[in-house]
Amino acid sequence: MAFRQNDTHIHQTSLFNDFLALSDKKQKLLRESWAATFRNDIIPNINEELFRPLFDEEGSASRPNSPINVLVGASILQVMYGFSEKELMQNIAFDFRFSYALCLDSINEDAFCDRTLRRFHKRIADYCAATGIDLIKQTMEDLAEELASIMDIDLSKRRMDSFMIDMTAKRMGRRELVYEANKGLVQYLFFIGDTEGILHLNHYTEQEDHNRVLYNVPKEYVKYRDSALLNDACLLMQKCGDAYRTEKAFTVFARVINEQTILNEDGTRRFRTKEDGGMSSSMMQGISDPDATYRSKAGKSHYGYVANIEESVGEDSSLITSYAFETNNVSDQQMLRERVNELPPQEKHTVIVADGGYDDDIAREKAAEKNIEIITTDLLGQDTDPVYGGFQFNEEGTEVESCPHGNTPIENRYDEKTGKCTATFAADQCDQCPYRLTCKPSGKRGDTRKVKVSKKMAKRARQQVEMTRASFQKYGMFRNGVETIPSYFRAVLNVDHMYAYNKIRNSIYFGIRVMAYNVMKTTGFRKKQREKSAVNVLLGA
Repeated sequence: MAFRQNDTHIHQTSLFNDFLALSDKKQKLLRESWAATFRNDIIPNINEELFRPLFDEEGSASRPNSPINVLVGASILQVMYGFSEKELMQNIAFDFRFSYALCLDSINEDAFCDRTLRRFHKRIADYCAATGIDLIKQTMEDLAEELASIMDIDLSKRRMDSFMIDMTAKRMGRRELVYEANKGLVQYLFFIGDTEGILHLNHYTEQEDHNRVLYNVPKEYVKYRDSALLNDACLLMQKCGDAYRTEKAFTVFARVINEQTILNEDGTRRFRTKEDGGMSSSMMQGISDPDATYRSKAGKSHYGYVANIEESVGEDSSLITSYAFETNNVSDQQMLRERVNELPPQEKHTVIVADGGYDDDIAREKAAEKNIEIITTDLLGQDTDPVYGGFQFNEEGTEVESCPHGNTPIENRYDEKTGKCTATFAADQCDQCPYRLTCKPSGKRGDTRKVKVSKKMAKRARQQVEMTRASFQKYGMFRNGVETIPSYFRAVLNVDHMYAYNKIRNSIYFGIRVMAYNVMKTTGFRKKQREKSAVNVLLGA
């Protein structure tokens, strides 16, 4: 299939356009609807060139692809209105607003079928898996940049937040995981005809076996259930050896068995316990979604993924200008570091405001090199007494140059393991110092007193003082605006039910939801513009 860009949106309107058949009143209503905003601001600004690698460059004489901007636009509309694929196709076919929004000027024009959209998403996922390049994310960021220009949004004022996203696939307990892993491998071996030594495991291929093995077990056999499953696993592991190491059924099976069980000295297996090293957050949570991970946050258990949102804010509106999608055992600090690495040096001083979970000195230092200031509205860990902010250090943080009272230490010793300096002061200086109850110098006898302090402690104390000032409070209020996004994604864009079963597919569907959110913001902005214009006309402005 050859790549071809869709430029119908820049051509003069056809004489056979169904829009021209509408009455003047209906044309006016359509021009003032969301469909016109979508047609004029979204479709032309979708960068189709990004998708060229998905298609055959050499087969220029072959059948061209379906219009990329139409496919991306249709994906956005599907998310915005919560349509199934069938409902989407019906609305494009019979609701002129949808065909008009996608620049399908004739209601009789068939742009694509539902399978085309599904295959398009698969091409994107396969390309991402092969190259690591997420075309949907690139499209979203390019589109957001164009929309920011239209809406006069200041890209130097940004705020950031993250939120958990539930896995759609069924979450399984360890017993069910082992059963499903056994089942998948047995079914594969029976399918290819390699049944030597495992014919007695044919019950795994029967439809009712799941309930029979896991739930409908006679009481006298319950205590043998786990050992029977693990014995089957041992038999399968021995049979396969290295012969099927590249087959998906075996890789899933091997991962489950290695994560959930321990091999005994006699060759049998038992379930892993805390004494064996605990349970990792990266362990498989469900056979259908092997990428989903576990995380406990604020006393709640989460299974799935985490999204990081970066929103840029203007006078009248805001847009999500970038995002990250990771397994939920990736911290906010890690995502901030990755985002800072992605950003190029900024010509204009840029401020990114986030909550205390993003507090990270490494990210701050890297950001400062690119003319970016990271501001967190809180700090991780325990508070430090403001007095420690008065300690002055050398640039390396290995020597204390002066204490909060202005005294210079007699001697300095630096501990590389703890990062703390032990500063030695004259006894008469410390004994008469008003800050001695806070510093708590050691050595009540003798001519010297010692204080342990680090440059990090001093910096933290100064940051805490800065956060109490009125000028800093505005950043807290500014950041609070991003708190509405997670609830919107859950309630309106149904982000916890994306029906995708690995990280790449989930990331693609999440990126489409981000674009849908920005489209809604753009629609609201255009509506305000029209209302303001109408008021000016009434006032004779």
